[in-house]
Amino acid sequence: MNQARLRNFSIIAHIDHGKSTLADKLILATSAIPEREMKEQVLDNMDLERERGITIKAQTVRLKHYTKDGQGYIFNMIDTPGHVDFTYEVSRSLAACEGVLLVIDATQGIQAQTIANLNLALQHNLAVIPVINKIDLPSADPDFIKEQLEDVLQIESSDAVLVSAKEGIGIKELMEAVVRQIPSPTGGASEKLQALLFDAWYDVYLGVVVLVKIQQGNLKVGEEIMMMATGNRFVVEELGTFNPSQEKCPQLKVG
Repeated sequence: MNQARLRNFSIIAHIDHGKSTLADKLILATSAIPEREMKEQVLDNMDLERERGITIKAQTVRLKHYTKDGQGYIFNMIDTPGHVDFTYEVSRSLAACEGVLLVIDATQGIQAQTIANLNLALQHNLAVIPVINKIDLPSADPDFIKEQLEDVLQIESSDAVLVSAKEGIGIKELMEAVVRQIPSPTGGASEKLQALLFDAWYDVYLGVVVLVKIQQGNLKVGEEIMMMATGNRFVVEELGTFNPSQEKCPQLKVG
């Protein structure tokens, strides 16, 4: 995939403003999962997340989107936690992105974590697309939310996309906004490998699994890498992406 056709973004919001439901609809709209296999909060795979209906761990997924004129794009999307206790998860995720979808509940308006997460995004110099969600509810007041965007957050209300993640309203318009407003990643494919490690865990079958964004260069199976923080060296035994199920690939390219 041409690097100019890549879009890396996170979904950020106050808790219960509809991030995970929006992520579900984006996955469904890009046919990453067949509708018959779809379930609520499909990216939340921890038992506690599904039990309480909240996101605790940031989750990544790679989606294919085709614009109205048939141009293909790759969306690398991260669904982040909204609760204040998991702000560190959000911060790590934003470091791997060029933009964010700032989701705001059309019935509740701007809340504490809306402002906190926006400040994190601005610290990383990310493009911000405001998304006014739950416009299908009787108590929704999108015009008031637009006023809040300009008065409280100093964001142009004309950039806001009106959606109902639950009903699937405005999802196509949102994906077009992602293509139009979020820049593609920078970095040269011919340069020496540099990668940002933004999450890691231990798998009893695979061993150490790390989530990375390739900042420059390419990474192939069998190559030796060095962790700059510790100087430790490792051999790459397997590479892949979450689509949202794990899929192996021979190399990861810049972006």
